[in-house]
Amino acid sequence: MNLNDFTIINHQISFNNPYYVKLENLLNNDFRTVPIVDGYLIDLVYLNDHWEDIAAREAFIEKEGGYWDWKDLLEFKVTGNWFTCFRFVDLGGYINMDTKTFYLENSLLPNEPIVEMPVEEFIDVLQQWKQILLTS
Repeated sequence: MNLNDFTIINHQISFNNPYYVKLENLLNNDFRTVPIVDGYLIDLVYLNDHWEDIAAREAFIEKEGGYWDWKDLLEFKVTGNWFTCFRFVDLGGYINMDTKTFYLENSLLPNEPIVEMPVEEFIDVLQQWKQILLTS
């Protein structure tokens, strides 16, 4: 995803695509500073680079909150082997162990589309967001 079709107003990003409203919410509210973005980027890049290292992956999973429980999987109509990437009060980011797919849900925006993308693409979004934060 190339972050080139957006506007910034009062340090808030707005994509010109309603599909990404949950991503906007994440970036504007929970990932609004460079140190926060850096912290997650460091962990995600390390996880991605060492995906086949089961001990490294398990350490990440335990640090970030474990596996996605079956009740939430049913609620969001998701199947598979997912683990928590991050969890905030109203939203969560999860990664599928088998497909390396990132999934973003937000309980405050239940009628908006779920955001799904490869982990590498989510890392790229965070790297671009960091640059936007540094230059705005």
